[in-house]
Amino acid sequence: CAGVKSFPLWIWRFCMVEARVVLMRPDSSVIKIENEIISLEAARAENAPGSFSCVVPYRPGYEQIGPDYTLMIQCRRAGEWTNDLKTTWYVRSESWSVTGEESGTITLSGHDSFGLLSRRVVAYFGVEDTELSQNYYSIKNKPSLDALRDVVRENFTPEVANVPAEDIPGSVLFLGVASRIMQGISVEDNDELGQVIKAEFAWANVVDALSTIAAAALEKGDRVIYDLVHDGPGRHTFHCWLGQRGRRLTDTVVFSPRKGNVATMERKIDYSNEVTWLHVAGEGQAKLRLMQAVLADPLLRTSLYPIEGFFDASSAKNDSDLMTSMGVREVARRSPRWIFTAEATDSPGTTFGVDYELGDVVSAHHMGISAPCRIGKVVLKVENSVASYSIPLESEEPI
Repeated sequence: CAGVKSFPLWIWRFCMVEARVVLMRPDSSVIKIENEIISLEAARAENAPGSFSCVVPYRPGYEQIGPDYTLMIQCRRAGEWTNDLKTTWYVRSESWSVTGEESGTITLSGHDSFGLLSRRVVAYFGVEDTELSQNYYSIKNKPSLDALRDVVRENFTPEVANVPAEDIPGSVLFLGVASRIMQGISVEDNDELGQVIKAEFAWANVVDALSTIAAAALEKGDRVIYDLVHDGPGRHTFHCWLGQRGRRLTDTVVFSPRKGNVATMERKIDYSNEVTWLHVAGEGQAKLRLMQAVLADPLLRTSLYPIEGFFDASSAKNDSDLMTSMGVREVARRSPRWIFTAEATDSPGTTFGVDYELGDVVSAHHMGISAPCRIGKVVLKVENSVASYSIPLESEEPI
């Protein structure tokens, strides 16, 4: 198939790995290393908070566990305990199942380090004239990665103390600016990477504000990835990546029936949402409305083609180049999709946490079709202290 294709590739991967959790207080001091995990499920994804639920036996001292007690989930690799998901998990809910005075189970659930970003809103005034080319605490007009960093820096770090008093709402002054500083969070330096975007997000939750910036970057063809990375006990750094977070391992980490690391694999192509001739509309009314065409490659597959579609690009303000780029992305989004499903098995060279991890790009091959796939989500499941992984892989590369 020619042209730009977008297809998800799901490879569900199961392994037999010993797991444990390290239970810690909010100050990162250890309560206990719990080797008896009845069940646990933890999921992490790019640009979104992760979640977990963990069931362990009651132990004396566990009654003290409260909000923001933390877990470190570790798996045993070649005799060493490793944090495969590279984050800390924060307790936000506790459930007790009591079978006796000092027996039963406790279920802990909550979010990963990324979830801390949802604890602030962009608590700054909106800008009266959002058409101005400016940078402010609630509007950014600058390279996308720097915009992401600024939002976190201005709402979590000591940078909040540098904001002029006239820009601070009364609701913030009620508790004081210092109350907005979250200890242990830092932000990497700006580097002017990414195309210049414009986004406004006064009073939005910080996670939503970051998503708004990411969407604006994607409109310009840039995929931006960000995370609050665990840097040690009680320490996190906000990092950003342009295009790809991890390593490109398409030549070394390959899933295919021929390699014997998948039990089954199916392949499907879906043309049901295809458009090959897109009418892109700018601002204006009736005959005065600016119209452009974007064509797919190939334009004609059968004598019943082309297939027409309409896209409202009035937000581009009649910028011809921007209208065209928006149309190209819409045609790509609605192009035929290859869909693969597979169940992977352990094999030398394709072990999660050893050979690849969240953010890397691997490869899948089936019936002559080879596709690079980003590791954009990982689900870890533990039953009776034995871990397994579910890995959905996704590719947006041409095939």
